[in-house]
Amino acid sequence: MIIELLGHVASGNMVTLVPVGTMLTTQQAADMLNVSRPHLTKLLKSGDLGELGL
Repeated sequence: MIIELLGHVASGNMVTLVPVGTMLTTQQAADMLNVSRPHLTKLLKSGDLGELGL
């Protein structure tokens, strides 16, 4: 996992570490995923988070 993390950093990708069990609001999660809150909420309700690559 560390190697994958470093690969993303080396490629210039933004990386955010969040401790397991951390609760986020839908707005915080949307901000982290760079999508709108309504779009994220729609994906959560439909169970289609795969659209975001998760």
